[in-house]
Amino acid sequence: MSNQFELRELLKSQSLDDVKPSAFASVGGVVFPDRPAAFDLADFVDVVDSYRAVHVPTYGNAIPNTVTTTSAFLATSKTSVDLLEVPTNQTYKILGISVRTGSTNYEMNQASLEVNNYDILDLSTIDTITQTFGAVLVNSESNLILTGGTTLTYACADNPNATVTFDIVYHKLQQ
Repeated sequence: MSNQFELRELLKSQSLDDVKPSAFASVGGVVFPDRPAAFDLADFVDVVDSYRAVHVPTYGNAIPNTVTTTSAFLATSKTSVDLLEVPTNQTYKILGISVRTGSTNYEMNQASLEVNNYDILDLSTIDTITQTFGAVLVNSESNLILTGGTTLTYACADNPNATVTFDIVYHKLQQ
């Protein structure tokens, strides 16, 4: 005899981070379940309700309390640095990216922001700065939204002569 709580047993150690929306279609395909399956479907309804409670209330708006800041550093031996990698099944909105260095003689050359190695923002307007600087590359009005599996990268044509620090502020739209 099968365990009447089979689905619940399989899911008891899972978190909503592990649940993919495409899995709902494959598990919930039965229209007229037999009696043993009715218990599993009731558990399935609990999973859907839990997922919905996390994702539906935001409707593409920021999930409360998810603003995060991180930094990345471009060393003198590199011409690119990954600023942010978005995990699978998550969506981030970039609120701001700023850059700073302490060098008194720093020059950028053909700089850009890239998503998965494709240019999305030309930063040549700050190529000729040759003094200690700080600049905002992206602000909240830019509406830069990244989905799961993407990588945001800063790239330039030549190695910098000093370390550059990037500060990234973002929040989650979906998790």
